[in-house]
Amino acid sequence: MLRITNSSRFSFLLAAVASPCSRPGSGSGATEAPVPSVITGNEGDAVRIGSGAVRQRIYRASPATGSLTTAPISTQAAGSLLLASIARGTWDAAPDAPTDNHGNVFAPVGSTHAYTDWPTSRTGLYRALEAVGGSGHTFSMTWGDLGGTGDEVTISVVEVIGAKSIEDTSWIERPRGKSVESAPVTTSGPALLVAWWWGSGGVRPAGSKHVAVPGDGFAIAPPATALTSLSTDGYVQVAVAYRFVKAAGTYKVTWATDNEGAQLYLVALRGA
Repeated sequence: MLRITNSSRFSFLLAAVASPCSRPGSGSGATEAPVPSVITGNEGDAVRIGSGAVRQRIYRASPATGSLTTAPISTQAAGSLLLASIARGTWDAAPDAPTDNHGNVFAPVGSTHAYTDWPTSRTGLYRALEAVGGSGHTFSMTWGDLGGTGDEVTISVVEVIGAKSIEDTSWIERPRGKSVESAPVTTSGPALLVAWWWGSGGVRPAGSKHVAVPGDGFAIAPPATALTSLSTDGYVQVAVAYRFVKAAGTYKVTWATDNEGAQLYLVALRGA
């Protein structure tokens, strides 16, 4: 995450896609990316990417507390593995796990992680196994009171079809640079790899974009990505990418940027 309020606040980086648009409800300052929810690319593989969703809320908007909810998407009726990564500018103001409208329980995958430059700000990764889904599926996260106005928060969700377990995960924070490399994950066979990039740079002029371009055979997941600057007051930018690998091995992903640091997650998922 990032922070830059007039002098310094947060921004959340997603893949370079169309600008998010405002959407009423679930709190003032909330936005969503106007892209289809279905992620395409590896439909023929046993473990494959499904639908995705993302929602952001800008810094110090009213009301002071509340819940941010994504636009509804369609997911598998049963059996998918859901991954949700979230970020908060002030984590302790509302440190809850994400939720959805189907009653799935999102358990933490490892611990939450503070930004080096913004120690009160954190990201976290959560998963729901054998999830119940369907049409109209929404995902939510809470935000907390910053003294009369609300926090900047972002939720990014990916559905993985055919996955029964998470085989390996990694996390690392990299300082700013023209490229940032994830920590590796190791698989014992064919697997789907899903990566999150949470930018740690400052806010940018409203409407401009952060840059996060995955390499190493990864493709961006636009429905779960939000890279456009929403406000000079602050936001959290995020990008998501994925790759299907057909053999056991150790893998990583390198993101090309325009000199921005990031927190980097990489998850390896396998079928039965």
